[in-house]
Amino acid sequence: MPIVRLDKVSLSFSLKPLLDNIALQIRKGERVCLLGRNGEGKSSLLQVITRQIIPDGTATGCASVERNGSPTTSKPHTVAGTP
Repeated sequence: MPIVRLDKVSLSFSLKPLLDNIALQIRKGERVCLLGRNGEGKSSLLQVITRQIIPDGTATGCASVERNGSPTTSKPHTVAGTP
């Protein structure tokens, strides 16, 4: 079961798209590394995952980022989006 799942996530500021219809799934125990140049959307992706910013379009997620080894929620939830 994934602890983070994003489907069809898009995010843009002004005319520059940072995330364009991305999908991401992270399972418990996986290690993740984000690489990219300045301004390419690394921090924005993390902010979408932690619900600090709301993406454009449809975004769904599963149990949010774990704290102290326990998920903050175990049920799937909507990170943001439009039906």
